[in-house]
Amino acid sequence: MASLSPFISHKGAVEAICCADGFAYTASQDGTAVKWNVQSGVQEWGCNGDCGAVVAVSVSPDPSPTMLYTAGYGGELSKQWRLSDGKLMLVYEHPDTIVAMCAFDGFFPVEGDRHAIPRRRAALFTSCEDARVRMWEAESKGCQDSHKTVRWSREFGGTSYGVARALVAVDLPGEWANIPCLFVGTDDSYVRQYHLKGGSCIRVLSGHSAQVRALCMNDTRLVSGCADRIVRLWEAEHIVKDSITTYP
Repeated sequence: MASLSPFISHKGAVEAICCADGFAYTASQDGTAVKWNVQSGVQEWGCNGDCGAVVAVSVSPDPSPTMLYTAGYGGELSKQWRLSDGKLMLVYEHPDTIVAMCAFDGFFPVEGDRHAIPRRRAALFTSCEDARVRMWEAESKGCQDSHKTVRWSREFGGTSYGVARALVAVDLPGEWANIPCLFVGTDDSYVRQYHLKGGSCIRVLSGHSAQVRALCMNDTRLVSGCADRIVRLWEAEHIVKDSITTYP
């Protein structure tokens, strides 16, 4: 595979990359995040995280992504940026150092009313060194002129599981409607599945023997990577069972 024209802008090591809707978003140790046009290689804009090296980026996963999220190394802030112009919209203050994050855009059940039609909304999930996973509202209403700071709306997990090193939130197909779920990979070698309606753990996936450090969802398959050098593949419709495929 031939290498195409390089994207040159960062003055430090590139720590993370995500792609969406024809654009690439890169995070660097120089404290910036940059939006690139993949076709032309042109830098659309760059933003300064103001929190040291930027080591994580995530884009809202709806069909037309509108927000970029960044997190800094050793920092307790993550930030939401508007993709159209790089404007800072929201700041998320954490009680400890951020380890992992993921963005989600899906249908949430209405709390307290099981007959109500689920409402589509955006959320950000983050994990910290305090072994807690937090959900944050990602709506930017009321902050057109200046950004605002928000607090988390829910916590998942417990300190006995260890730190969550990997997160992925998805809408899984259900019998009557999509089921919004969060998968969390932790230090105790397990992947836990949480239902976003009540925040309870509904399933524990076992098979790894060390820290689960990476998670990714591809259609109905969950892929997990571990410090034991094993990558496991799980079928969503059979996720109650043990892993189906193991790649050493």
